[in-house]
Amino acid sequence: MAAQRARSIRLKQQRNDGDEKNCEQIHLAVSSVAAVKQFISQGRLRPLAAVGMTRLEGYPNVPSLADNGLKDVTVYGWFGVFAPAGMPRELIDRIVNAHMNIRNDAAYMQKMKELDFDPTPLGPAEFAREIEAHRAQWKTVIKAIRLGAPKP
Repeated sequence: MAAQRARSIRLKQQRNDGDEKNCEQIHLAVSSVAAVKQFISQGRLRPLAAVGMTRLEGYPNVPSLADNGLKDVTVYGWFGVFAPAGMPRELIDRIVNAHMNIRNDAAYMQKMKELDFDPTPLGPAEFAREIEAHRAQWKTVIKAIRLGAPKP
């Protein structure tokens, strides 16, 4: 990855209600599809790339980062379930079992599709590896672009 200088910009608010302030001055943003879908459909934002290895189901004409030659970069949003240290194994197993079987719930999967999410449940060990891989990747990116904490 080539060294580049980057600047962090804080936005005062992020809303999904069509607020004019969100689109007037944004030149480039990385966001969930759900947060910008309305602006895309209105023609106020143009999606440039899906930040992942594959194209988004709802936007088949938008190339992925891999399509653009960035095969070493994986960027995607994720949510995780965390528990306090020392939680009884029996309770952890019940939570993991429910989590791993969530894709069998048709109503849940329909809602996720409406939100442009593709849930991929991971077990505890695989999730821990995923977190470590993200930490390593972003540590490299942060060093490469010399990103520091924004000044107050």
